Amino acid sequence: MPDPTPELDPRIIPSIDHLHWGSAADRIEDFFVMSPSSGSWVIQYVPILRTAEEGAMEDAAFMLYPGVHENLAPRIVHDRMMLALARSLEEKQGWIAAGMYASLVEDPRLVERGNQLARRLQGKPEDIPIKFAEALAARAQARLEANPSDSVALEWQAWALLTSDPDTAFQTAERAVALDPTIKRAWMVLAEIGRKAGRSDKAVEVVFRKAADANPGAAWPFLALAKPIADTDFELGLTYADRALQSDPQDWEACELRRRMLRKLERWAELAEQLQYMTNLTSEAAKLAEVYDEWARTTSDPLRDPLGAVELQQQADFFRDPVQVSEFYWKNLAEHDKDKRVWDEVDDFFRQNRMWTDLGKLLVMRLERAVGDDRLVYVDQLRIAWAMVPERGDPAWIDVVQLEIERASKDAELQKALEERLVGVDVPPPEAPPTDIAGYVMIAAGVLVVVIVILVAVLLMPFFVQ
Repeated sequence: MPDPTPELDPRIIPSIDHLHWGSAADRIEDFFVMSPSSGSWVIQYVPILRTAEEGAMEDAAFMLYPGVHENLAPRIVHDRMMLALARSLEEKQGWIAAGMYASLVEDPRLVERGNQLARRLQGKPEDIPIKFAEALAARAQARLEANPSDSVALEWQAWALLTSDPDTAFQTAERAVALDPTIKRAWMVLAEIGRKAGRSDKAVEVVFRKAADANPGAAWPFLALAKPIADTDFELGLTYADRALQSDPQDWEACELRRRMLRKLERWAELAEQLQYMTNLTSEAAKLAEVYDEWARTTSDPLRDPLGAVELQQQADFFRDPVQVSEFYWKNLAEHDKDKRVWDEVDDFFRQNRMWTDLGKLLVMRLERAVGDDRLVYVDQLRIAWAMVPERGDPAWIDVVQLEIERASKDAELQKALEERLVGVDVPPPEAPPTDIAGYVMIAAGVLVVVIVILVAVLLMPFFVQ
């Protein structure tokens, strides 16, 4: 099955690599339209790209570096954005660029590039964190002078002062969360300062409990509490996982934490229930295959139900076979053609698993059944889906739009909206009608060959007569 963190729309990475910030933002937003469950990282990364598009490269870098501290985007997107911003800042803001290179620890060559840049700036590699924090603090101060209630600038300032001036950092973070209690990084700064100051775990816990009170629908405060103890205190980790799921019953990370704690505690019946619950939370085939796999193992051995485990393992194997999955969902749709819920379920599955060819086919079918403005929605989504199918793309999409324009002949407003979709799109010229010229060319070629043979024969005749 498709990888749970694929390269997404193949146009995203080239746009980032070529510093086409606006195009990259558009492509990521397109991806969000097609895969709404990816919204958590889209919400974070698109504003960064829009900021870069406006030319505020420094702000974009700071939004990415300290702001997106938990990598919710696919790694390839996060790292390529980091690299692209570092490249764009290398000449004018060398220390910021060096800090970004140094953060790309999975590629030693880029880390060394950051080290070399530090030396070129008359410094040493160990100066990079300090200089980056100074640049971050300076930018935060400039923004605060323009707007003392800039909660993002307060967050940056707290993060920048975390090591050099923890007291001021603490006060600044408190101001940030007072202005905007949803600023996750500021709460993290408060907790980190408490840990560095040697405060008790209880004092640190108070910080995240305040964060939880201020963010009642968020799981992350309890997940943050769980991270330091999840490998040592399984009971407490389970308690935090339960609290996280009370706040957000659909948080996948909280489900994963609860699953891990139950496994460590060997509470097999509860683990089986948890795994069953998780199969209802996602349409991603890779996740479903993994969950069914563990459910089968748990059912087979600790729960002593080998027959039940066989069925569960078949489910796991099913979700690993894209051909079988595709056939199943098309058959299901054919059998429940009148049921809108089935159409929506198949649509959602194709989107979540990036099955663009299947999704394109489904969108064409939905377009044929749609009326009014719904047709525009499906037309727009079809263009995005087919952009990811090499044999489709804009040429096939243009054909569909032109057919829709003909269908909308009695609805002038809809027809105009469809025609506007083609503005700025390269529409191929109509093919010339076929002619019989090819036949004439073949006849002429045949006559020419005969003439050449006769001429050669005439020229060679004297030679043979002798």
